[in-house]
Parts: sequence; C-alpha cells; structure tokens
Amino acid sequence: MKKGDAFDMARKMNTGDSLDVTAEAPVAEKNNEQALDELMDTPGFAEFLAKHPEAGELSEAENLDRVGNLHEAFGKVKETNKELNSFFKDQAKDLGLELSEDELKFVGEHIENLAINNPEEMAGLTETIKTYRETPAKIKAQTAELSKHMETFNNYGDLVVEKAKLEGYANLTKFEKGKVMGWIGAVELFFADNNTVRGTVPNKDDKMAAFVHRAALNKETINEIRDKYGLKPEQIKERIEKIEADIEQARGAMGKMDQLQEGLTSAKGKMMAENVLPLGQVRELLQQKLSEKMAGAALKEGSPDDRLKELSKVQEYFDQMANSDLDLSAGFDSGDFQKRVDDLMELQVTDGISKALESAKTDTLTNFEKGFKKYLDGLEKLGTKDKEEAQRFVVEQMFEKIGELNKSTEKSDKAKAILLRRVVAKIQANKI
Repeated sequence: MKKGDAFDMARKMNTGDSLDVTAEAPVAEKNNEQALDELMDTPGFAEFLAKHPEAGELSEAENLDRVGNLHEAFGKVKETNKELNSFFKDQAKDLGLELSEDELKFVGEHIENLAINNPEEMAGLTETIKTYRETPAKIKAQTAELSKHMETFNNYGDLVVEKAKLEGYANLTKFEKGKVMGWIGAVELFFADNNTVRGTVPNKDDKMAAFVHRAALNKETINEIRDKYGLKPEQIKERIEKIEADIEQARGAMGKMDQLQEGLTSAKGKMMAENVLPLGQVRELLQQKLSEKMAGAALKEGSPDDRLKELSKVQEYFDQMANSDLDLSAGFDSGDFQKRVDDLMELQVTDGISKALESAKTDTLTNFEKGFKKYLDGLEKLGTKDKEEAQRFVVEQMFEKIGELNKSTEKSDKAKAILLRRVVAKIQANKI
C-alpha cells in the first residue's frame, strides 16, 4: 500500500460510505493507527505538531482528521513561504526598494504559525497569492481580446435587428409557391395572431420574438434583404450564423473578463483578511526603507538637479505605496513624509537656481538662458505641486535672487539681474 493510502482509506471508513461501520470497526481502527503512523513518519512533522497548543492530543488515532489537515498544511509551508517571499520582493521592487531573505525571515515564521493555528486557511493560500500576482497580466491580455469584439459590442442593437429581419425573411419564404413569392402568405404572417406566428419563427415559445419577426417584415425590409443578400437561403443562413457566432464570442470574452476580475477581487479579499498575511510587518519595513531612500536622495552627491530627480522618484514610489491594493501606506505618517519630500525638493530648486547663476555667462541672453533651460524643462511637477504651482515657485525664487543681485555693487551681478528678469518674463509667458 502506498504511503498515504491508509490515511485515505481510514477517512472513507470513518464516513461510513458503503460500509458496515459496526462490522468493520476493528479494521477502521487499525487503518487509523497505520495512517497516523505514516503521517508521523514525515520528516519534521512531529516537531511541527509540537508547536500546536493541543499537541498532546494529536498522537491519538481518534484525531486523525485534525492531524491530516495539519499534515496537508505542513506540506505547503515551504512552497507558500517561497511564493510569499517572491511576492513581497516584487512589491518592494515596484517601489524602488529591495528586501533580503534575512529581512523577510518573519514571513516564514508567520506562515508556519498560520499552518498550525489555521490549516484550512493555509491550504489555498499559495493559489490565492498566485491568482493575485498573475491575474492583472491576464486581465490586460483579455482587455486586448475584448477590443477585437468592440465592433460587435458597438453594433449589438443593429445586429439583433438585422438577425430578426433575416430570420423573419427566412420564415416568410416558407409561403413561396414555386419560384414566386407568396405575398398573400406574407400578409397572413404580418397580421396573424401570436399562436399562428409562433409556429413559423425561431424561439417559438417567445411571443416577443414572434412579434419582432412579424413587425420587421414589410416590403421595404424584404427588398433590403433581397438587395443585400439575394434570395439564396444559404446566404441568409450564413449571415444569421455569423451574427450569432460574433455575439456569442463577444459574450464569451466579456464573461471571461468578469471571471478574472471576480477572481482578483476574491484573492485580494482573502489576502487582506486579518492575520492571513504579515502585512503589518511588511508595511513597516517598506515604509522605513522608503524613508531611508528619501534621506539618501537628499544627500546624494552631484548637482541639485541630480538630487531633484532622485527625490522625484521617491515621490513617485510614495504615490504608488499610497495607492497600493494592499494599503502599504497604512499606519504611515504620510503627511509628515510628504512635507519632508516637498521641503527637500524645493531646496533643490533654490540651490539649482543659485548654482546656475554662479556659472551663468552674461555676454548674451541666449548663453545666459542655457544654465536654466535644461533644469526648468523637466520640472513638470514638484512634490505635491502641479506644473503651474511648480512654475510659480520657481519664479518666486528667481525674484528673490533678482532682489539680492540688485543690491550688489558688482557689474556682473547687475547684468545677471537684468538677464534673469528676462528669463522670468519668458517663464511667465511659457516661452522657455
């Protein structure tokens, strides 16, 4: 007997399925004992059970089902830990951060505790994580697939009407006599009561469908169908089948999209459930690392422009964190963090203007502008400031510098004040 077979057989016997439980009780008891021994023979399983709050009761055969559930969860600990570590590393990578195996050591401990205390929740966790990770790409691909059916979606009403006309026409031809259309039959069909019509159209139990077919058939409609498709029944049939296939494929594509979105929502709900994942510890770790990244960006060697670019990335990562499905910014003092980012970015702008003035040439306006143009062109936003607010801040800082330069007795400073004023004028006119 293969390992695990005794456990499966014992479980079946315990349910009484197709068995005389009373007669077979000694056999069932023997199989329970054998199955329990097989489970306990799994390397590391006894040490795992020892952490259970009711460990002393788990060596009895009467607890086979409980031990079996725990064994199943135990078998998934390594795989789930590996999947979850990879998942959290990807979350960090999306934020421009890195998490090491050592930093994620607590994840393995959490998974093992989950397997001990909630083996049922643990059983499907690996698949839940995979669903959450893989579904967004599938939704993206399905969105592309849906776009192939946009013509059907956009023309759905027209297609339904066209199909009704074609089916009505196909049924009208049943009144033909020889090669001549029987107009008496057409009139009879048009004015017939529902009982008569239901016998001559598809969906014969649907009175509304019968009415649509009858009302759609007038001389103009018949001539339209003749002109477009001719009188050959096979052409009418092919067009009806094509419309049905297009609608069916479009509905199928939409149905698959609905399934994917429902699956993603369900996976997210399971992952966000209390104590299923160690999200609190992960959030704290990522928030700490993002704060360190901000400090590193502010102290980065190079120009103010270089530091501004790094801080802009921090701002981008912070925005992603705040909008994360896993609520990665929960518990974070977001207001304080944002203020520090804003202050540091504004400081780089002020320093950048000062540096540009120090090296600026005053022989021509064109040469003078070169020190500011590259820096200002990339300033689409500044922390929480949008483009217009960022531009206004830059102008304010330049006016302060103009005031300082005008107080100087140096001829070169006076020239810089004049030229900088022209730069400000161009910025205000959006010409730089």
